[in-house]
Amino acid sequence: GAGRVTATPSPMPTIADVPTPTPTVITSSDLAVQAVQGYFTDLQSGDFASASKLLSGFSLLEANTTAGQIADQLAQMKAQGYAWSGLKVVDAQPFSDNTILVHVQYTLTAPDPKTNKPVQSQKDELWPVRQEAGNWLYNWRNVIDFNTLTVPVQEIYGLTIQPLQLTRYSDHLTMTVLAQNATNEAIVLGMQNQVLATFHFGSQTVDAVNTRYI
Repeated sequence: GAGRVTATPSPMPTIADVPTPTPTVITSSDLAVQAVQGYFTDLQSGDFASASKLLSGFSLLEANTTAGQIADQLAQMKAQGYAWSGLKVVDAQPFSDNTILVHVQYTLTAPDPKTNKPVQSQKDELWPVRQEAGNWLYNWRNVIDFNTLTVPVQEIYGLTIQPLQLTRYSDHLTMTVLAQNATNEAIVLGMQNQVLATFHFGSQTVDAVNTRYI
């Protein structure tokens, strides 16, 4: 005998049944890492003109230099045997609203001061990246920020000292001072057993690196 087959149509998928792709959120740290990677790629390839364009105007102003001068300096370093390779980004942490510290590791090839032969060293550094006009740019010399000091002038034995500026880098601090000698004799600072300055961080004290000035 004849049979009858009945087909049951499948229900049309509703909007709720269609998976919605999760949007990719790009954070400020991601953009800072991309800036570091772009800068390092230019260093490694020797495109120093492009590398210099990825430097923050703040760091160039602080160093009293220009992007063109930095490009020339990097080219001279390459001619002397410097090379950068093997970049690894470990992590990135916000430091302030406009600065992110990117933890990097890489290999630096540089001429040995005694033999002038190339020597490789492994670097582990924090690279400050600053936001300027919507762009994330590397801070030259790893400078983070600086603070203009208001400190009374101190005078002793004809020597006038006035601290002017405290500059913070990712691995050290520097203090710029005005020094004037009102005598007719040379004044020597930074003798072997002389502490030029001591920095106080709460209960912790750190002596400055001993440097000789005349």
